[in-house]
Amino acid sequence: MISSNPTAEEKAQYSTWLVEAEAAYHKLMTGVSAASASYNGESVSYTQASKPQLLNYIGSLRKALGKSGLSNKPVSFRHPVFGRRS
Repeated sequence: MISSNPTAEEKAQYSTWLVEAEAAYHKLMTGVSAASASYNGESVSYTQASKPQLLNYIGSLRKALGKSGLSNKPVSFRHPVFGRRS
């Protein structure tokens, strides 16, 4: 279980897990059919269908480490002149 008030040792472990989980998510987003990450000495495999669970796990780790949450909002780009309405 991820502590909401982790010790320095737990924060170091969470940072490692976060890097692995974000790498697994990146693989899924770039077309790899399955990716894995370690948690508490066990390896967990993720597929496209389990992306929401992986995002939830990443969000939990980021929250425990005091990092900002994830943003799934689409990004839109507007040309400075053409994006304005008169």
